[in-house]
Amino acid sequence: MGLVNQRADADWLRGEYAASERRVCGLMRMAVSSYRYQATRSDDELRTRLVELAREKPRCPRFAPVFWVSSPNTFFTVCPDTSFTVFG
Repeated sequence: MGLVNQRADADWLRGEYAASERRVCGLMRMAVSSYRYQATRSDDELRTRLVELAREKPRCPRFAPVFWVSSPNTFFTVCPDTSFTVFG
């Protein structure tokens, strides 16, 4: 369960049962400071720009092919538009 969902559930509990903030947060095992937190800025412009940049230069696929070299502890992966990288 994410923090946003926990806050919504805590709000519901406080309203439904008239419980204190501290008691509800303790019941949900959530810090009171997390319950009280309010975002001070919006990252929408930054997020949009990062998505644009990510689409310009995509990374390797998540499940890139892995080829074993001389021993089980040494391998390299091949990604499109890059040279191979040796680990081990």
